[in-house]
Amino acid sequence: MVGSNSNPYYSMIQLATGVTRRDAPILERIMTEDILHSTLDWLSPEEFANAAREAHRLFKLAPPYFYSRQNLLAMTFKRMQAEKKLILAD
Repeated sequence: MVGSNSNPYYSMIQLATGVTRRDAPILERIMTEDILHSTLDWLSPEEFANAAREAHRLFKLAPPYFYSRQNLLAMTFKRMQAEKKLILAD
């Protein structure tokens, strides 16, 4: 999974939505990329919770899509790391 479970936003997302630690990073990405098109640091606690709940509503419409998108990001990151190792080995 892309990202670390130590992200402070994850516990806030879990508190607002009841999602698992596995799904919190997915909701964070939905919040920043699909709902707000921005970072989350400027939101009030109420705005943050509302955005998290909206992200959760979107997630529940198509969980397989969002899991696939998260997996694609993770695999892309791993591929980039492998390519970097190959370049540095030359």
